[in-house]
Amino acid sequence: MNFVCLKIEVDETQIMRKVVVPSDYSLAFLHFLIQDILGWKDCHLHEFSTDEGCFYGARGTEPEFEVEGTTWQDEALIPINKCLKKKGDVLDYLYDFGDCNDVTITCMGQTKTPKLEHFATSGTDMIEDAMGLGGTEEMVRVLKQPKSSPLKKSIQTWLMETARISIEQACHEPSVDEIIKRVHRLVSIVDTSLCQQLQDGEPLADAYKF
Repeated sequence: MNFVCLKIEVDETQIMRKVVVPSDYSLAFLHFLIQDILGWKDCHLHEFSTDEGCFYGARGTEPEFEVEGTTWQDEALIPINKCLKKKGDVLDYLYDFGDCNDVTITCMGQTKTPKLEHFATSGTDMIEDAMGLGGTEEMVRVLKQPKSSPLKKSIQTWLMETARISIEQACHEPSVDEIIKRVHRLVSIVDTSLCQQLQDGEPLADAYKF
């Protein structure tokens, strides 16, 4: 089996993840992966797109009208390696058409033997409905201030009553081990036979630390 190394960056922030996934899995899998490793809850619409005018989305979210020079396809039918074939290939991901959370996915290359060094993480998880790309980091910055303020109290109240997450969850920066476990959890849902192979000693087992 071939695997693809991906760098997933939330635009205009320091939030980034590097992961390794089977290259023939679909863009629908990649959508759920992005949601999981960035801490979103899949509460809004999303789409993938390329600079060439190719758009990919969930079945049932097709645009009502075709735009000249663009195409739309069901993400569940498109393998990751169709869009991210070689090092340097880029795929854009937009989540929440209101907040416009833009994510850039870059192919870092292919591998047959995933390693721990292929995984990396920086920044906190994203917060749902945090008013755009910089909202999460701004909220976390205010929450980490030692002194209390009306803004800090307002954010704390919003987190608990609306976002329904704790201050600790909002400020938590996941470790590489946590990201690996999230990837494994999702892979185990998609392909139990692959996970069994990994547990039986395939190379990815060391990277995922099963």
